[in-house]
Amino acid sequence: MADVAHLVRASGCGSEGRGFDPLHSPQRKASIQYRVDVFLLPYCLCYTTDMQLSSLLKRIVSLEYLFAAVLVALFFVNVGHFDWWWLIILFPLFDASMIGYLVNSHVGAITYNIVHSLIGPAILTVLYIFTAGHTAADSTRLYSADNFLLFIILIWLFHIFVDRALGFGLKHSEGFHHTHLGKIGKAVKK
Repeated sequence: MADVAHLVRASGCGSEGRGFDPLHSPQRKASIQYRVDVFLLPYCLCYTTDMQLSSLLKRIVSLEYLFAAVLVALFFVNVGHFDWWWLIILFPLFDASMIGYLVNSHVGAITYNIVHSLIGPAILTVLYIFTAGHTAADSTRLYSADNFLLFIILIWLFHIFVDRALGFGLKHSEGFHHTHLGKIGKAVKK
């Protein structure tokens, strides 16, 4: 296994000239190169420095988040029986967490990440699962507490997924433009 990993690092993933010497002669290396490239392609894709592959992987992740946002929106309308326009009207509500950036970038990253992490909606979802049907004391209300909790969960998830689809990930304390999904905005140009 060490030989295969050594070959991959030496020739398959663009690390030539970085101190990795091939263990085999050039003829032997050429004969097994195809097998290494085919079987370890996922390894090479994950650790490549090629900008085109990196861009492709970012687009795939963005499409996954976009798909999740569409699923949440469909669930919001078809299962929750809420009006679709609530998703648009309340979308900017969660971005009020950026107010921490008025203090400094560290506080801004903390406030933004608290609201844009999936932990909050996950906790509310667990609460919803264990209390559904038990919080509606008055059946004459238009919306019960259960429906309100589901409403908040779905809008919050929709916001997070759309933000991630657009490339706005959780923030690093260096500044707003440094996210866990990569650099965005002005930071990309530097």
